[in-house]
Amino acid sequence: MFEDDQQWNDSNRAFIQALMARSTLTLEEAKPLLAAVQTAYEKKETLAEDITEADLNSHIAAANTRISPFDLEIRSTFHQATRKRIYALVNSTSDPIIQLATVHTADEISFLKRLLDAMFETYNTSRHEVMAITSMQAIRLAKPPDNERREPQDGSTTQGSAGQGLKLVEAEKMLKTLVEEGWFEKSKKGYYSLSPRALMELRGWLIETYNDVEDEDDDDEDRIPRVKQCAACKEIVTMTEWTGNDFVGERAAPSSNKLGRRRTAAGSGGNTSRITADETNEHSKRRSYGISTMLVLTFIGICALLLALLYKYVLEPAIFSPLARIPSPNFLSTISPIWIDWKRQANNETRTIFALHQKYGPIVRLAPNEISVNALEGLRTIYYGGFEKHDWYSDAFVNYGTRSMFTMLDRSTHTVQKRFVSNLYSKSYLHNSPDLHSVAHDLVLGKILPTLDSTARHGHPIDVFDLTQAVGMDFTTAYLLGSANGSKFLDNVEFRRHWFALYQVYYVQSPEARANGEIEQWCMSMCKAAEDMLQSEVPVESTQAVVYSKLFKCLQSACANPQQVRRMAAAEVLDQLIAGHETSAITTTYLMYEMSQDPSLQSKLREELLNLSPPLRYPSGDRLPAPKDIDALTLLDAILLETLRVYSAAAAPQPRVTPEVPGGINIGGYSNIPGGVRVSSNAYSIHRIAEVFPDPDVWSPERWLTTDEKKLEQMRRCFFAFGAGGRMCIGSHFAIQGTVTGFLRSELLDLMIISPTVMKLVVTAIYSNFTTSIAEDSNMEQIDSFVSRPSRTDLVPKLCDGARLEQFAWAGVEGAALFLARSVDLPLPDECQDFTRNFIPHALFYVNNGNLIRAQKQSMTHAQEHMALNDPPEAYEERHVHQVYEQIALHFSSTRYKPWPIVERFLRELPNGSVGIDVGCGNGKYLAVNPNIFIVASDRTLNLVKIASQHQPHTSLVADNLCLPHPSSSFDFAISIAVVHHLSTRPRRVQAIAAVLQTLRSPAGSEQRQPDHSNLGGKALIYVWALEQKTSRRGWDEGHEQDVMVPWVMKKPSAEHDSEGSKTFNRYYHLYRRGELESDIVNAGGNVLESGYEKDNWWAIAVR
Repeated sequence: MFEDDQQWNDSNRAFIQALMARSTLTLEEAKPLLAAVQTAYEKKETLAEDITEADLNSHIAAANTRISPFDLEIRSTFHQATRKRIYALVNSTSDPIIQLATVHTADEISFLKRLLDAMFETYNTSRHEVMAITSMQAIRLAKPPDNERREPQDGSTTQGSAGQGLKLVEAEKMLKTLVEEGWFEKSKKGYYSLSPRALMELRGWLIETYNDVEDEDDDDEDRIPRVKQCAACKEIVTMTEWTGNDFVGERAAPSSNKLGRRRTAAGSGGNTSRITADETNEHSKRRSYGISTMLVLTFIGICALLLALLYKYVLEPAIFSPLARIPSPNFLSTISPIWIDWKRQANNETRTIFALHQKYGPIVRLAPNEISVNALEGLRTIYYGGFEKHDWYSDAFVNYGTRSMFTMLDRSTHTVQKRFVSNLYSKSYLHNSPDLHSVAHDLVLGKILPTLDSTARHGHPIDVFDLTQAVGMDFTTAYLLGSANGSKFLDNVEFRRHWFALYQVYYVQSPEARANGEIEQWCMSMCKAAEDMLQSEVPVESTQAVVYSKLFKCLQSACANPQQVRRMAAAEVLDQLIAGHETSAITTTYLMYEMSQDPSLQSKLREELLNLSPPLRYPSGDRLPAPKDIDALTLLDAILLETLRVYSAAAAPQPRVTPEVPGGINIGGYSNIPGGVRVSSNAYSIHRIAEVFPDPDVWSPERWLTTDEKKLEQMRRCFFAFGAGGRMCIGSHFAIQGTVTGFLRSELLDLMIISPTVMKLVVTAIYSNFTTSIAEDSNMEQIDSFVSRPSRTDLVPKLCDGARLEQFAWAGVEGAALFLARSVDLPLPDECQDFTRNFIPHALFYVNNGNLIRAQKQSMTHAQEHMALNDPPEAYEERHVHQVYEQIALHFSSTRYKPWPIVERFLRELPNGSVGIDVGCGNGKYLAVNPNIFIVASDRTLNLVKIASQHQPHTSLVADNLCLPHPSSSFDFAISIAVVHHLSTRPRRVQAIAAVLQTLRSPAGSEQRQPDHSNLGGKALIYVWALEQKTSRRGWDEGHEQDVMVPWVMKKPSAEHDSEGSKTFNRYYHLYRRGELESDIVNAGGNVLESGYEKDNWWAIAVR
């Protein structure tokens, strides 16, 4: 039958089958289809981009040759909106037999005919050439009016001539079917029109049916064909723009057209149509009827909608919901989540929920679809009962655009990925890991203890939170990625502070905002270094990338895309190291906070720690105790457990979703709880169940040392610091090296997958060698957030080297060396115990013939005492400066309210927008002098900073002049008024001036940032008390001692008068001689621009 059988092969047949499976096809859709066909047929790969339009036309031509005997044809046309060429298989002829070949009923075909009549007759007038209908217009045609039926002209009967009508639901379903089958298209505005496929299929029928047959005798030049054709391509036009605001299609609807104007068909020359009176009247009636009907239907619809909304959002959740029986704090919380969301935004969620449980019991309803549970049985149901994580996790914590274990909601997917690395965090693996031991040895003996030793020797306080964050990050990255590829935060202080500042922004950013930022790039670079090390054949001096190597290999086996594997691995690593650095810092900070307030507990812990074999001593020790031996320390366990209980690093709710099960879930005695309900518990509330933890707000490690096994078991079952359930934190052993193992099946929300790994080791290192006391603790309350950091991170305990012998020279004893003995080597008299507690030596001791003897106390001046005792300057200043100002702060502030003239002039002459610091701000009286500048104020005295903080919008903080927390080369100006003279040695005074100058912009920085200002950079104004005060009431002058004690007399309120009536505090001052301030500035690396004397003070303006 066909002469070209040799050109008709399986690829042509496959193309026909693919086309028949689709309603239409474009060139872009055909390319991958033909590529797949040719690949299969020719047994070699063909890419989609290799397919051309000529290839497609070749297949179409071959297909048309084969299917033409069946009155079928593949035709093409351009889509009138997208201008893409559309190919479709259509019938090439139409007769009654073909018309009857349909799966639709006669009523549906009749409905379709009425839709076409409406498109091309009713709503296609010379005035409005719409050729489309709205949903409302289409629905009204479900029942056919008799006067609008069109009978076949030849008297034949087809399905289109039948018509019993459709129900409204059936009509809507028919419209949807026509769109899905590709016959109709629905626009964004809700208009239905014929698709390109339908126009090709019905082209001849549409023209024959709706265009009047031309009569040679008819000379009416204004006759307008209802079905318009393009003059060039002869295709039917149903949407286009003629000129200006004249349209064809849905844009020709009455609201879009000018009255009485319309163009003719495309390319017809633009003949203007006339509007007949009948047509106008018909349109007006139809419009009036439509508006009335629409108003009625709109009113009914609004009423129905309001009733539906009332039931769905008020009656159903407040009265009929199974959750309605659960106590709730207010009516609003039963119908809307606004109340609890407001608490979350205000960072008051956790404590609010705790208060609700205290008032209403163990089960509380927080929102229409959310409940909180604070009972052991509820914990078991939620976290052991297979509840999936809430999608809040994936919304808030996605890194690199991919999900890690922490953000995976599906348990099965989570389980697969967890198996990749879970064994690396098992207790047995950690105890026997040479890599872990090597990392711990290098960090503890090589970095942590030397840092602490130097701090203790110089008497400096140390920022625990900053240090332990660095320790946690270095330890975690070294274990995950290898020591050569770790963060090295302990070595690079400047970068770690920069990173921690970045992290404070990163933590609150959305996944989109943090994507490919500096932190993600930093983590990816470390992962890339670990990957390069794994692939390198050259040996690298490093521990193994324990976690990353296995994780990367397992992900490679599960995913063929190398880039996706790297993103997935980096996302997992970033989650683990974020948790590893912050949660360990929180726990260790609060542990030291509590320990520093209890010297007797420190002694007990040290006694336990020094029984380790070998003890973790520095610098004499060169080995670490075995992990299993540290695990066996009961007091250390109790201290750590109690810290985790009271100060849980993740104290916020851990949300899950109830599963869909027949009959609902039973939680805490409430049954029929449906699926999809957000349900959670939180460590803050669980750990404060008074029946389990008496006096729950009291930090008492002794509670974990009880011999009552029943009580201990109850506490263990309610221990929620690491969450609970089958999705156990795989890093819980790594977190505290076995503290809670054996009785916990916990999970700290996979976010803490590597939690504070070295908590036990760090605590052992510190309290084996040092005692601690708090220098500053301002406000240690935890913030109400998912990760509960201290509201202020400036806990600064002092380290006292109470475990090693420190030798001091004392000029007052001949032939004897003075010792302050360590508590573990020599027994001390009771008087000496105060030294380890307060760092203030109240008594002196010396060794004579091997005996420790108390020296007779002598009456000395402050300078003689300072020199004779070799009292560390920090301790001396603590006693004679800092403690005094803490006590007199309010009284002192009440006398300090008027700015000094030169300081006021200096501040007012600064350019608008300048940013600077006030070091030793006192009560902040200079913060309000110039409202056009911004000042970061600091002072060593907490009570004065609290007063200064009232001067908004400026910032006030507690900081030591010798260790300012400001970046270098950043500020436009600095002032230090009456501060430096409180430092008791000249090197410390020079160091204080240098610290101030270091914060100023350098000359080069000034030129780059503000070319219109002075090129000298930032300027500092420094004031000190002068020795030359012979005209003042004090009477000091040349020849007088420069180091003096200045009394401050504070009268007691009348209600508290006693026999003394007042109290005197002595403050240390160094009185500056003429030229001494300028000399100190030069020695500090500065240049003096101006200097002078003003009312008993020397002052100078200096630059770097």
